[in-house]
Amino acid sequence: MLTKHSSNLYPFVAKKLGVKEKNMLHIGDNYHADFEMAKKAGLEAYHLANVHDMFYGNVYNRLLVDNKTFVRAESFWEKLMVKSMFGLVKNKIFDSPFTVFDNQTIFNGQASMLGYFAVGMDLIALNGWLKENSKNTDCIHFVARDGYLPKLAFDVFAKYEKNLPKTNYLYMSRKAILPLDISCQQDLLSLPTKINVRQFSVNELLGYFHKDCINMECVDKACRDHKIKADKYFEDEQDFYKAVAVLNDKCINYKKHVAYCSQIIEALKKIITPKSKLFDIGYSGRMESILSKIFGYSLDSLYLHTNRDIAETRSKMAGFKINCFLDACPKVTGTIREHIFMKFAPSLISFGMKDNELSYVFEKDKTDFISKMTTEIVQESAIEFVKDFYDNFYEYMDWFSMQRDLIIYPYEKYLNYPTYRDKRIFACVEFEDDLGAGREKLIDVWIDWGTQAQDAYNMQSYNEATRLLKFINKIFPIGTRRRKFAKKVYHFLARKKRK
Repeated sequence: MLTKHSSNLYPFVAKKLGVKEKNMLHIGDNYHADFEMAKKAGLEAYHLANVHDMFYGNVYNRLLVDNKTFVRAESFWEKLMVKSMFGLVKNKIFDSPFTVFDNQTIFNGQASMLGYFAVGMDLIALNGWLKENSKNTDCIHFVARDGYLPKLAFDVFAKYEKNLPKTNYLYMSRKAILPLDISCQQDLLSLPTKINVRQFSVNELLGYFHKDCINMECVDKACRDHKIKADKYFEDEQDFYKAVAVLNDKCINYKKHVAYCSQIIEALKKIITPKSKLFDIGYSGRMESILSKIFGYSLDSLYLHTNRDIAETRSKMAGFKINCFLDACPKVTGTIREHIFMKFAPSLISFGMKDNELSYVFEKDKTDFISKMTTEIVQESAIEFVKDFYDNFYEYMDWFSMQRDLIIYPYEKYLNYPTYRDKRIFACVEFEDDLGAGREKLIDVWIDWGTQAQDAYNMQSYNEATRLLKFINKIFPIGTRRRKFAKKVYHFLARKKRK
């Protein structure tokens, strides 16, 4: 009945060893029993913090206790699967008791910890959901580029779980498939429902067609006759319709275009079969709607989430189904969410045919080293967690309950309410503005709802922002050269301010 907790074990051990208590050093991880009680018994003592105390005193408090949340904090320790995941994280992060941890953060401002902890847990939940929603499926096509990391994680899962469908990294983009849906001049008139016409000009519309299908002399004459500037962005839909009206069969050989696209469609149908499913982050169902139409059979989709009703509307009209990982649209969509999942490689511009085989045309690689390195550290650490989890716990999966909301909570917490220093993980990471105004820092466009929404985002400020936006759009209309110039000036001043 001698214990460290009561301190009566220490003099017994000292006597047994034949030394005085003051000449003994006791090292332990229990602050009361190993440190306080040892000191009380006259020993020198050193407290070596254990992984649980380190995790609980730093990460856990910032993640759940210090911040208001709708999740009951105790749930994370009551659910065996989540508790096991936290065990992996604790042992990984605090393997050394001398780990320096910034307690103003959740992920210590480290890309590797963010990946191993938050993103890794999210991928485990995503794997379970993909398994549930891929029954009677031959192949899951993870659509480039946002499907890159989920495919890596699902392929790890497939090494343990049998009877999962095959996977494929599918090169696909909205820009590449839009030409496949155009068979005549009339089809061009439907483009405003698929693209933002203010980001296009006559020349960019012609880019959807193979050069052998275009009679540039006829196009130039038609533009001159109707006083249309081929390189000027359309100001509105009426401007767009005026330009399309001149792109008749003399300007574009639609029959030749259809014949060329038919070869591409047949090649794609060999890859994407009726029993395939497409995985993408989201959001609108436009790509699946076009593919289902041109293939003649429905292509069901697996999305992280949708944004508006348009996805469901398109799915009903085209006869395909959309299953979503998240039931509701989160506050933070796109940008950072896509960035963490994406492959750092050029985007697909168009399909082609070469020697009767499907070929791909990619844009110029604009990736910078820092952005690529930072993101790959997050991704590699996330896959490391996935491997560690299945190595240690796969045989117990039947005992676990997949509490998805709890498992994805650390990742959603990071995306929607990041601490300032955790957000700075991506301080040097750039992404290309899809409006063509240049490259921007990711954190400059990543909405920090955690620090802004609760204090500044009220109805008055919202109304003021709305009025200001209307004024800006009036002075600098969308799609005009004036607006592009203004954006360049704005980004130049923003860079100066950051410096």
